[in-house]
Amino acid sequence: MLSHYALLKIDPVADQAGIEESYRNFLDEVKRYAPGVEFSESEITEHFPDIAQAYAVLRDVEKRKAYDETLFYLQPEETATGTAEDPETNQMPLMNRLSNYLLALVFLVTLLYALSHFFAL
Repeated sequence: MLSHYALLKIDPVADQAGIEESYRNFLDEVKRYAPGVEFSESEITEHFPDIAQAYAVLRDVEKRKAYDETLFYLQPEETATGTAEDPETNQMPLMNRLSNYLLALVFLVTLLYALSHFFAL
């Protein structure tokens, strides 16, 4: 599920004008891809409830603050590199380290097997 920021294609630190501009750009895109059809804003929000909800939450300061706090606590522990490091110790969790060791072991066994067959010839 995309965050409200991703749905509106804005940065989480965007100001109210940026949110409004992004929503207006979305409405313009809808109208551009359906030329000749006159959509009211309420009809567009009926067809795109996720966008409408994202805009409703982010344009209201109190709702946005509550959403940001909730979003902060729902963030996955994994970083962009795919490792979930403990910020205090800079260490990956035990299962990640064990899986890395297991992959290295499998690689070494495969390499030794290939080398033994290569030099046995």
